[in-house]
Amino acid sequence: MPPVVDANLNLHLLKMFYYPIFLMAMFIVRNISFWSALLKGISAGDWITKYGTETTTWKTTIITNLLY
Repeated sequence: MPPVVDANLNLHLLKMFYYPIFLMAMFIVRNISFWSALLKGISAGDWITKYGTETTTWKTTIITNLLY
């Protein structure tokens, strides 16, 4: 969670508004990582193993860098 939520400032309602944004961002991450892994993996023939690395990359980019 962001530091402002974990700072015990009685901002528990912030979690309620943050959760739908987090779910929407995870939906975007899963879709982008699936299609990018599929396109990159077609040429290499191992798109299933590329899916894990693409998910980690996009999750770091979108969730960690933009939302937190």
